[in-house]
Amino acid sequence: MSNNSNVIAVIPARWGSSRFPGKPVAEIAGVPMIVRVYRRVCEVPSISRAIVATDDVRIADVLRAHGIDDVVMTPPECPNGTVRCRAALESLGLRPDVIVNVQGDEPMVSTDTLAALVDAMLSPSRPAIATTAHPFAGSYAELANPSRVKVVTDEAGMALLFSRAVIPFQRDAAPEEWPSRHRYLIHQGLYAFRFDTFMSLPVEMSPLARLESLEQLSWLDAGIDIRVVETQQSPYPSVDNPEDVRKIEELLVSK
Repeated sequence: MSNNSNVIAVIPARWGSSRFPGKPVAEIAGVPMIVRVYRRVCEVPSISRAIVATDDVRIADVLRAHGIDDVVMTPPECPNGTVRCRAALESLGLRPDVIVNVQGDEPMVSTDTLAALVDAMLSPSRPAIATTAHPFAGSYAELANPSRVKVVTDEAGMALLFSRAVIPFQRDAAPEEWPSRHRYLIHQGLYAFRFDTFMSLPVEMSPLARLESLEQLSWLDAGIDIRVVETQQSPYPSVDNPEDVRKIEELLVSK
């Protein structure tokens, strides 16, 4: 990693999951998932340090058993990964210029995408928040899947709206024509923040954010600009349930 101490990645990892308790320590081809995520992040030259923020000593013990000491305990009641990352920085007394939030359930997170995200934050425009998205390719049924969050940007690449619904709506075309008549962007869920912006993010979700269950809508509602970094690479799947482990293992073999 780089000697630039101003860019720190924080990886939130909690034990409790209704669909997959203990998910961060699930082994993928013999290596715990959270260890894989940490190692991937450390491959990005522009990120100087990676920290795992967890709520459970069992996760910390697995990391340390693999030689990873950059782990900090955070309160179990943290409502989401953003708050957990903030708690970790407060506990360590760190004030980096840029914070990259990487989910702990993405063992094949793209290092190129992470690098592009950091590059955007270090550019002369110095956005308050940057996130990533990729062009959609597929059928309307796939586009309409609410787990695929859509984002609409202005001409400068700043986010106007995120939604689980298909936006924009095409009034003069049948839904099956929509993917071929408009270039949709799918949000990837990776974020980078300026320190001052990150520490002042709204804790409570706004009414619109609660409706969609998308915390980034609270940031837009608060008047914070979000730069959307477009990548050409679709994200690898995250691990949401035990069945996903086999999918990741198959992808690792095929790479």
